Amino acid sequence: VVLGTTSIEDFAERHVTGDLVEALTLLEQQRHALLMYTSCAWFFWDLAGIETVQCLRYAARALDLLAELDEKPPTHELLDILARAESNQPGEGTGRDVWERHVVPSRVDAARVVAHVALADLLEGKRPGGRLTTFEVHPVDHVHADRGTLTLCAGTIEVVHRRTRRRSRHAYAALHLGGLEVMGAVRDADPTRDSGALRALAAALEGGDRVTQLLRIIGDDFGPSEFGLEAALPDVADEIVAGAAHALEERFASAYGRLFAENRATFRSLATAGFALPDDLRAAAEVAFDRRLEAELLNHAYDDAVAVVQEGIETGLRIDGPRAREALHRTLVQAVQQAIGGDAGAVDSALALLRLAGTLGISLDLRVVQEALYGALRTRPTPGLSLLGVAVGLAVERLGQP
Repeated sequence: VVLGTTSIEDFAERHVTGDLVEALTLLEQQRHALLMYTSCAWFFWDLAGIETVQCLRYAARALDLLAELDEKPPTHELLDILARAESNQPGEGTGRDVWERHVVPSRVDAARVVAHVALADLLEGKRPGGRLTTFEVHPVDHVHADRGTLTLCAGTIEVVHRRTRRRSRHAYAALHLGGLEVMGAVRDADPTRDSGALRALAAALEGGDRVTQLLRIIGDDFGPSEFGLEAALPDVADEIVAGAAHALEERFASAYGRLFAENRATFRSLATAGFALPDDLRAAAEVAFDRRLEAELLNHAYDDAVAVVQEGIETGLRIDGPRAREALHRTLVQAVQQAIGGDAGAVDSALALLRLAGTLGISLDLRVVQEALYGALRTRPTPGLSLLGVAVGLAVERLGQP
């Protein structure tokens, strides 16, 4: 079933006589109990090494699955044994410390999945629903509302584990206060409370209640399990953080661009006077400049790109920025691939891009296009590809002429 060679239904028909969810949970628990004994984890030099930590995470999952079966997992006994082991790495402490620091934050249950859904809703604009790691997420009720800088999401969600088929329904609410600051709470769904709690929270937001009042409603009506950014799932937390960081980057870059446009004449005057720009001022201006050049390159407005570079020279700014360089590189790779595919016009485009890089003073890493052209010239050389090969520094004469 785990490998996908048979379905849960076919397996159950042959082997399961009792409750399907209980049987699948027992099997999943046994799978993690076997995984926690993976031998490589115990042959390495340290208790806090990635191999041993991974096997401890398998053990944690085995304990959690016992709890789902209403058994009594031997967590305390395990931690007492781990406490007698010492890491060789300074600061890692005992096995119990390793457990708390590296294992507990990685544990995922249905409530954490719901919390992650709320974070993705607030910070990435992703509506609830679909597959998330080993879970299927089915929204029942969903509220998303904004008031000024505040954003609220709330609702009820049914979560299904794809291997054990265990279903659970949860009510949640979360408030985005700005940046990466999110406060939320999640609890088991309760049909007698859920609709009223959602209405009260939406009314409080629309009615202009203070943030403290909104947070009180979230804690009282959707608690007691509260969460923040730390509830993001381990494997996909970086996506949420990266999305928020990107939005912040865009805001800063937009501000830099506006300030540069408003003070363009001053920059020119300072450059003409031979005044060396302070590092902080130069860095902010070059961020805006690099983005302008990137936009012109991606729009294939090459004459405008040259004009932007000329302006950079006049205002004393560096013209070989990372975003512009990457945009030019990406466009060149695309043109070369099209040329290899037989597009004769793409040869001229690629050559024009190489000339443009020289004009702009942008140094390109040509290894990708060199390797692509080398392979093409060895198998199906054409005059156009030979010309491109010479332009990127290949010894085409050694490959044979078409």
